[in-house]
Amino acid sequence: MSTFEQLIADLTRDVSRVQPKDALQYCSNWFQLRLEEQRARTRDALSIRGRSSHPEIPTDHIKDSLFPAAKPSPFNANYTPTAPPSLQHRTMQPFPGTLNVPGNALLPNPPLTYPDDNSGDFLQPPMSTLGRRVSVSAESGLIPDQELDEPTPVFPKSDEHLKRIKASISRDRNFLFRDLNEEQETGVLNAMQETRVPAGHVVIRQGDDGNYFYIVEEGLLYCYIRDDKESLPPVPEGVVAENFTPADYDARFGRKVTVCKENDSFGELALMYNHPRAASVVAVEASTLWQLDRITFRKIVTQIARRRRKMYEDFLKGVPLLSPLDDVERSKIADVLTSEQYADGEAVVNQGDPGDTFYFVEEGEAVTTKRQKTDSGEWEEVQFGTYKNGDYFGELALLRTAPRAATVRAVHRTDPSAPRLKCARLGAAAFTRLLGPLRELMERKAGESYAGYR
Repeated sequence: MSTFEQLIADLTRDVSRVQPKDALQYCSNWFQLRLEEQRARTRDALSIRGRSSHPEIPTDHIKDSLFPAAKPSPFNANYTPTAPPSLQHRTMQPFPGTLNVPGNALLPNPPLTYPDDNSGDFLQPPMSTLGRRVSVSAESGLIPDQELDEPTPVFPKSDEHLKRIKASISRDRNFLFRDLNEEQETGVLNAMQETRVPAGHVVIRQGDDGNYFYIVEEGLLYCYIRDDKESLPPVPEGVVAENFTPADYDARFGRKVTVCKENDSFGELALMYNHPRAASVVAVEASTLWQLDRITFRKIVTQIARRRRKMYEDFLKGVPLLSPLDDVERSKIADVLTSEQYADGEAVVNQGDPGDTFYFVEEGEAVTTKRQKTDSGEWEEVQFGTYKNGDYFGELALLRTAPRAATVRAVHRTDPSAPRLKCARLGAAAFTRLLGPLRELMERKAGESYAGYR
């Protein structure tokens, strides 16, 4: 599939999901956002690998477009019509996006600074830009296919190191890692690279473009904010500051605002945004850090997400229940599925529990049982059947808003080489929204399949 065809397919998918009232405005905004993301991603790649490593990239893939930002839709209730400005007036207005920044010579009347942010949150992007680009561009999944197919780096670590890194990124404040699935988290842990820095080493410098996220393995570092935001600190990133003495104030870096010690992390916004560093971080003593760059992080997330989505789409095509759905409808289901694996004998759902999840069997085998009272008045667990690849269960509780009618658990495998039970999960809200067209079919099948459960 060509790049153009991929873009059109992605746009078609997103339009089908959103169902915008103003389709033209939505498409305009969609392409403008993708254009800005492409420019930002290309600049990041070149800043890390150098322009000479990508001579094939056209210059217009690096420079920002001069297209104006999308205008408010006339279908919006808050829209106020205005007369179009003359060409003379139009050329005097600042361009949008990354061009509208202090010190940009392309602007007729470039702003000198932006208002300072005095919120006191030193780890968030500052409003003042030190005369540098201020575009905050989240990178999208539009990474070239040839780059996605390249293997991500793996740096060997001990089990103890992996445990400490995982504990650090699992903390509540590292919001960026909360929604990673197990495979993505493993990719991130493997891609973390160890780096050792001496005392006085400037790990990051306020105002520089951020490319790396760091976790402190051992050592101590100070975080400084420079109040003079018109110029960068004189000591560049990656250099040891001469005569550096730990103190609450340093003439070169400013005032100390926080301390980073073992298991702390900093720079996570660099994995997400194209934005200058909000502060400088300097090693107080010889320290060991784990670092991860933005390109690798985004590649891991995108690569695995694309692979899982393709796997789900292929899997859903083979589910008989979903045969009435078209590719777009199955794609919507694939986007919200999550996988979970179960040990032999482990219960997926228990009889009598509230039902809030629908399941597809991806691989392995499950058995369904129900507790019933015998003629003698005793309770016994009776097996009703099994579920294999492509089967589904859990819909009865969702269709009828009732407790689980039976217990489903992973079978005890007689062959250790056989796959463990693995199920794709769909929450109640997504079940109602995406499988609504199949409700009548599922009701009929439920009546046939679960007649013996009553």
